[in-house]
Amino acid sequence: MKSKENRGFETLTMPDNHAELNAMNTANHISPELVLIMDSDSIPRSFIPVGQPMMTNEGRIFLVTGGTIDYTINLLQFHVSSGQALVFPIGAIIELEGHSEDFRFQGFVFRDLPLPESLHNPVLVDVADPQRKRLGSYLRSMQMLTLEQPLNMDAVRHLQHAFIADLAVTAAKQTDERQHKQGDYRERLFTRFIELLNRHGTTEHAIPFYANQLCLSPNRLSAVIKEYSGQTVMQWLNCRLVLQAKVLLRGGIDPIGDIAFALGFDEQGSFARFFKRETGMTPTEYRNR
Repeated sequence: MKSKENRGFETLTMPDNHAELNAMNTANHISPELVLIMDSDSIPRSFIPVGQPMMTNEGRIFLVTGGTIDYTINLLQFHVSSGQALVFPIGAIIELEGHSEDFRFQGFVFRDLPLPESLHNPVLVDVADPQRKRLGSYLRSMQMLTLEQPLNMDAVRHLQHAFIADLAVTAAKQTDERQHKQGDYRERLFTRFIELLNRHGTTEHAIPFYANQLCLSPNRLSAVIKEYSGQTVMQWLNCRLVLQAKVLLRGGIDPIGDIAFALGFDEQGSFARFFKRETGMTPTEYRNR
């Protein structure tokens, strides 16, 4: 495998998730600029297949109003319960692990809204009752605007900005509290490593790259990550690479050889052997499944 950046990745056709958004469209107002989910009951439960990673082409903010749901987002696991909000930034790789029968949520999908720093990465926010009522009022106001034609998107965006700003303050506060409470160097290092891995993992496959970014020796980085997570740095690198490969193979458009080259493999055969070793399937078998 190559460890330098491979420009071929830019030429690939990233799979979209229009089928998922179309499923949302069956029960919720949608326009080219707005997807608003007020009643998740009428969204088909199969709209995201369990165990199928996908990359979000838009951001999402879900306010969970009932039950629980489990996601893996950018390699990290999230168990989300009623009274919590989950933020998916644009470009996140998500995989649904499962949800309870009584899972319910409200929220919206967005493309052009800037996120504050506290919401740049996937984040889970505990929302107390007063704030939950405020966030719900923003959503209901958006819903009322959708009943008027033509749709006043400027007003909708102001409400979305208010929702995001309200949530961002709580997210920043809770992050600071966790960091001060835990004070665990290993956890902070692991979080930073995963952030770097999600940013560079497609093209950078060598441990020294991440060690240099974190101002550590490769041996020291490997020891801390293994001690904290139970997995080696190379196992995490391979996990991220497999995840990206699954997303690209799911698109079903680009030749497997192009995907191999884009992911830093010298030829298709080495990519196929790597993928088979990590998943038990060849790239073709995974795509056809």
